[in-house]
Amino acid sequence: MSLTPLNDDLNIIQALADTPNDTSGLTAAQLKAKFDQAGNTIKGYINDTLLPDVSSDITDAVAAAELQSGNMPAGGTTDQFMVKNSGSDYDYGWKSFYDLINLNPLGPVQLIQSYTTAGTYTFTAPDVNGDGTPYPLWALVDGAGGSGGAVAIKATGTGIVYASGAASGVRKCVSLIATPGSTYAVVVGVGGAPVTATHAATANATPTVTSGSAGGSSSFNGISTSGGTGGQALTTVQANDDIVGPPIGGQSADSAGGYSVIWASNLPAPAYGKLPVWNLYISSNAYWKFGLNKNTQAELLNPFDPAERLLSAGGAVYMSGSSLHLQSVETLTDGNGGGAGEGQYANTITSNSTLTGHNATSPGSGGGACGNSYTVSDATYTVTAISGAGADGQVRIYARKVVP
Repeated sequence: MSLTPLNDDLNIIQALADTPNDTSGLTAAQLKAKFDQAGNTIKGYINDTLLPDVSSDITDAVAAAELQSGNMPAGGTTDQFMVKNSGSDYDYGWKSFYDLINLNPLGPVQLIQSYTTAGTYTFTAPDVNGDGTPYPLWALVDGAGGSGGAVAIKATGTGIVYASGAASGVRKCVSLIATPGSTYAVVVGVGGAPVTATHAATANATPTVTSGSAGGSSSFNGISTSGGTGGQALTTVQANDDIVGPPIGGQSADSAGGYSVIWASNLPAPAYGKLPVWNLYISSNAYWKFGLNKNTQAELLNPFDPAERLLSAGGAVYMSGSSLHLQSVETLTDGNGGGAGEGQYANTITSNSTLTGHNATSPGSGGGACGNSYTVSDATYTVTAISGAGADGQVRIYARKVVP
């Protein structure tokens, strides 16, 4: 225990002259005050210095005793913290990291601006505190999603062809201290443009395959994050670990050649950190691996809203002979998602056939692959597959007041 001593001179009366009225010129009221001065000094020391010192030491001792004895609130789960605000009690109790960043008596972090359409903008920092003082500001930046791959095919005798969905953009958080009136450059990346594959009915069995386009980069205050790469398209399945891909981004799409992910397991495209399951396809005493080919996903949480899950890769298309398999996508927290795989299989074509894939609808997500096939040649017509576009990126800006 460490207490602040009282060092003031209390010899007030003794220091007076023998005739204070005549010698020192004190009035009657001033002389009376001299008799109270030492007592008031002691009173101020007790109330303003001694009691706070003692209270602080007692609080620390109680907290230490609680920790030593285990006398803390029950409960708590993995990754939670015990939070003590004031006094001798743990009055905030068990809290998660997301609770901690919002433990502010003036309110939690607030979303103050969103940019979800591709383009260049200027953000002017508002006066959050109302008095012109600086405050913490964060930007959640997502690159744009890529577009899916496309394949057009005469199915008979072609074996296996595969087009993957596109990856989502990469997520990055930017933090700084903002001054009201300061301006910051904002760039929202444009989603990857759809690609086209066209196959003439008179052509040979070799499919037409086109890989997708990458999404554009997004940035805040000059700090940039990349868009997702486009979906891929292959005419053969790759053996063993020689899988092409996967398209890389915040959410990597399934590898080209990884058709068993949608064929054997019907798993949707990766989204919000969900890890797809590896699968094995056994043929002729050899096995092929499919899936994300050892790529793992970070869970793409919004640190300012732990319930929010965003960013999805696009869905794939797999074709073999007359078989057609399409990969679905997850519905994200905002009710949208990446583009699902799209395709069709026609026995006979009697007119030109164009099929358009699904566009991504959630910011930063990847577009879906598209496949269009037929079996009977016709010298007059063609089949065309147009992949799904990637969604534009986004920049969300958050701020909070400074605790006085």
